[in-house]
Amino acid sequence: MTMNMHRRQWLQMVGLACVPHAQNPVTRQVHEDLLAVTEPDAMPAMDWGDMTRMLEDWGPSPWHCSVTGRHGDLGTILADCRHAVERHQRALGTTPTTALVVVRGNGAAFRLADFVEIHTTISSAVNASTELRFGAAHDPALAEALRVTVVMDASA
Repeated sequence: MTMNMHRRQWLQMVGLACVPHAQNPVTRQVHEDLLAVTEPDAMPAMDWGDMTRMLEDWGPSPWHCSVTGRHGDLGTILADCRHAVERHQRALGTTPTTALVVVRGNGAAFRLADFVEIHTTISSAVNASTELRFGAAHDPALAEALRVTVVMDASA
């Protein structure tokens, strides 16, 4: 096993044990996405300490949206994410201060234009005062697909 594999396994054990989550697969997938962007090969990598502080501040059940689709369906993926974020903010009655955005997919298929479009779409869905934290990580299981995950505070 490589050093990265040991680190990844350790982070998954600690992260999945320390960050409260339900047993449904969507929430586990969201936590795995968050852990993946703390890896050194993430583009850019998120700081583990910053992320855990945000999650602690947000409580045991932060709101999340995770949409998976084919690379060619990026517009549909982003429309679904944008609508979910806008509905969440209306229900919340306020604008969250921070949102985490994670993109997962086959690293070979990542294009800078896709990242720009994702950032622009999510930025337009949240208030200008919301700080966006953005990261991307390779997921070999998503050979021809792309997943966008947005995580933010669930309470006012």
